[in-house]
Amino acid sequence: MRKFVALYTHQKLKKAKTWQDGFAHYNETANEIVLFDANNGRIASHRMRAKEALGLAVEYDVGRFLLTLEEEQGVE
Repeated sequence: MRKFVALYTHQKLKKAKTWQDGFAHYNETANEIVLFDANNGRIASHRMRAKEALGLAVEYDVGRFLLTLEEEQGVE
């Protein structure tokens, strides 16, 4: 499982979005991203499509949120 520092927002349609700090875990075997808030509370998960590549500074639509991975923190 790979860990990332992430930014997320629920303002998907707003032009000037307010981003919040959080964390994301990427499970390579399940091809799934799990989003956590700054207090380590799980707030969303998203199963990646096979053609989606995981990358930094890319916006992902994760249910009610937009997610951007900022920095990889390591592998668990």
